[in-house]
Amino acid sequence: MNCSPVDSHSGLKDVASAVSVDSCLEEGWAPIARLIPEASNNMTVKSNAFLASLSRIDDNRMLSKYKTAESSSTKYIVECYSVAEREKMMGLPAGYVEKPLCHLFDELTKNAFLLPEMNRGKSYRHFLPRDLWHFRKQCNFKFHAHDEPPFFKIAISSPLEGKSQLAFYTQEQYCKHLLGNGWSIPVVEHLLGRLRCLFDKNALKRYDGYTYNFPWEPYASMKSC
Repeated sequence: MNCSPVDSHSGLKDVASAVSVDSCLEEGWAPIARLIPEASNNMTVKSNAFLASLSRIDDNRMLSKYKTAESSSTKYIVECYSVAEREKMMGLPAGYVEKPLCHLFDELTKNAFLLPEMNRGKSYRHFLPRDLWHFRKQCNFKFHAHDEPPFFKIAISSPLEGKSQLAFYTQEQYCKHLLGNGWSIPVVEHLLGRLRCLFDKNALKRYDGYTYNFPWEPYASMKSC
């Protein structure tokens, strides 16, 4: 069967040249480039790649600003893109990365460290679900003081990184690290889309949520075939 090659610009070029990152940010927030007069209205502002190294999770290329009025002078709050904003930029459902990571860190904090310390003669095996034991046995942890109960939070690093000096990630950093390493479903579908013509349509397996409408154009107007 003769199959035409994937055209990386087909159907996307016009959208990419016109769509800014603004719609992916929380209400009231805008890209830092909007502070430049010529970029304040009509200029297209793109999101940067989410690089996965620890030093680039929150750097000055990931900034957005919020305008606030104080004493007749205009001031801005500046923060890096949130986990939720990055999920939306990648076309992922809200909480796709954040919710399971929140659950994992809560389980490890409470059942792998807090409860074993509070109960003499008990270990994480008495409290932590068995399918999470490998985190406690194989991963490295650091602890940071926190102003809310249980007054500490953990940072995690996997020994599988193969580095002499491991990078430790808090919950928010770990979410951003995974998003930086990840591929969203729209990207994979676009890269592999032309392979569909090699198979009978009846042989293509559907997966749960394959008709999900991603919130960021051009995927917001596209559905899987």
